[in-house]
Amino acid sequence: MGRLRRMYTCLPSFVSLVFITLPVLMTAMKLNNNDIRTVDVTDYGGVNFTSETDAGQQPSYRLLNKIDGSIYFGGNESLIRVFLDSETKMFKSITTTLVTTNATQELVLSCTVLNSKTNETVCWNFIRVVEKLNQPDNELLVCGTNAFHRLCYRCNTTDLLEITCTPGTVPQLNLVPKLPDIRPSSAVFGPSPGDMDDVLFAALTGDDSTLQKYRVPLEGDPVFELDTVTVGGRFIQKDVVFVGRPFEYTDRTTGNTYVFSFYREPALEYETHGNKVYSRLSRVCKNDTGDSSKSDKLATFIKARVNCSLPDLLLPFYYDLIQDVIWKEDTEEVYAVFTSQELGPAASALCRYRMEDIMKLFNEGKFKDQAGQVPTKLWLPLDADPVPRPGTCENVHSVSYPPLLDKLVPNYNPIDLAATSTDFLPTSALPTLYINGLRFTSLTADFQGDKCVFFFGTTTGVILKAYKDDCSSATEPFKAVKLKFMSEAVNGVGLLNDSDTNVLVVAGANGLLDWPITDNCGLAGIESECNTVFGPYGNWNGSWCVDPSGNPRDGSPKSAIVQPVEKSVKVCGMDKIVLYCEFDYGVFNTEQLNVSWTKTDNATFIENSKHLVRLTRYSSSLLEMEVTVIKNVSDGSYSCSSNHGTSSTFKAVEIEHEDCLTEDNLEERCGLHKTLETESKKINEEFKDGENCSLDVKSCDTCPHGSTTP
Repeated sequence: MGRLRRMYTCLPSFVSLVFITLPVLMTAMKLNNNDIRTVDVTDYGGVNFTSETDAGQQPSYRLLNKIDGSIYFGGNESLIRVFLDSETKMFKSITTTLVTTNATQELVLSCTVLNSKTNETVCWNFIRVVEKLNQPDNELLVCGTNAFHRLCYRCNTTDLLEITCTPGTVPQLNLVPKLPDIRPSSAVFGPSPGDMDDVLFAALTGDDSTLQKYRVPLEGDPVFELDTVTVGGRFIQKDVVFVGRPFEYTDRTTGNTYVFSFYREPALEYETHGNKVYSRLSRVCKNDTGDSSKSDKLATFIKARVNCSLPDLLLPFYYDLIQDVIWKEDTEEVYAVFTSQELGPAASALCRYRMEDIMKLFNEGKFKDQAGQVPTKLWLPLDADPVPRPGTCENVHSVSYPPLLDKLVPNYNPIDLAATSTDFLPTSALPTLYINGLRFTSLTADFQGDKCVFFFGTTTGVILKAYKDDCSSATEPFKAVKLKFMSEAVNGVGLLNDSDTNVLVVAGANGLLDWPITDNCGLAGIESECNTVFGPYGNWNGSWCVDPSGNPRDGSPKSAIVQPVEKSVKVCGMDKIVLYCEFDYGVFNTEQLNVSWTKTDNATFIENSKHLVRLTRYSSSLLEMEVTVIKNVSDGSYSCSSNHGTSSTFKAVEIEHEDCLTEDNLEERCGLHKTLETESKKINEEFKDGENCSLDVKSCDTCPHGSTTP
């Protein structure tokens, strides 16, 4: 039996290796990991903008929220705000220190408490929740772990250059985890009709996994109201991982407002077959007032498995582990990134979901139940809906109803024309894109009309950037590049932008980095580099990589490398000097280059003076020039140039003649004089009939005869 179980567990991984290489998925945008170039973002202006932490402490940074054009990071006793200055368009950051300052609480910090998984000391205050309060204006709700004694603050952001925070008086609020590496998920929404207080939904990961509802008064701390049923594990399992932030949606037909949350949780019904995890989407009524027994439990909680998969006649390949989500309110869509099961080969996908499909499933779909309501039993479809129907906002519910919907939330891909069905829900489409060999951790996106740009954080410290000029096109491939930011896993990626400035910010546990994309587009030297690394924020104008307005930014194309590197070189007369010209456009240099040397004041000098100048070409991008220096003849300015595509790049060096003698150059002078004298006699005889001919012949009256010693 043990052997059969192991074979069963390994089968999906084996099939996935075979399946995800099948060529039949003509409309799915598969990215070939091996063909995507990797570049170091520091070569293109990326910098580490903070590394502040006391000796011995772990920074444990995490990207928390984007509020009013600013991105907030939480760290070890610190809240960090990054933003674009509205006047200068410059990237700025502000750090506010939040230590354990609650005077009403007796707390001794010994730094002896360890995270059992990482052995990291957790005696500090790791900031993990940042939410904007709808009232009063310019106030944030900020919460930290506070050494196992959770603590929240109200922080004022009226002063754009300073954040002032006051600790609350209810540190036991279950808004953040006790350990810094566990991910929380929360959001504050405006008051429901007939109420004056904001509503906070907070999801907690870990042993005490739950989804909670809080009332946030105008003054004072949040007040707990409801949470999910945890007994038996049918609603939210132990060790669930919430991703992204909850979002609200109002049904236009009924006027009901719902709160949705994405997460992944163990599938206990398959625990005898190994560790299996499913991705879920849950929904509750925003105005949920609890179950009929007044047990402080959310009574409208229902959930469905989320589908992101590649179809196959034998066995579909599911990307089961949801990692991050984006709620796109203007189009009422959700973008989510998924990875394969942890024990299988690394693979990731981006899938897209429409609210019209989600609402249809949650409003009309059938439910599943487990025999005896035992969470280790298989979920089996019900023939009829329970009464009242679970998840409805108008009814009074108990907490004994089955919360799981029968069908999966379908993935929608507008370029996949086969995604149709006669059923009440469309057939789940192919992913928007998928890739093997990478595990996504986080996502941010930028939509510019028909264009779409996706930035995927990964477990390797790389950001995968993929974009299309027309996202609705089934034939246009994604342009992709891997940007190396750090040597650790990326746990958050965000984008700051306005009309003409774009800055990518990236978080790892031990570092925060920013990359001013638009400002540094001038660092691309050729068209393919401009389009791949900086597109669509930088455009090639034929000569330069410029911002969308057509203006060149800081930086310049990679220019010629000239050796010696001095702008001018002094050389004794008749000495030889060797100069090298090389163009380096990095990994994107796929174009044929035309490298050449030219004398600035005489375009044909090098070609017509082969007795003074010798060229040796080592490659298409490296050209050697040897010059015999003669005063007022071969001295002067030389330009190294490269023609690539429709543009050219130049670099100049000045050869300066010096009146100095050496044994070598004296011998050269005498030898050249004799050669020119002999050639002059021959030429004079050839042109003795009166035809004109001129040569550069220098007299050498002082040359000694029979000796090279001056």
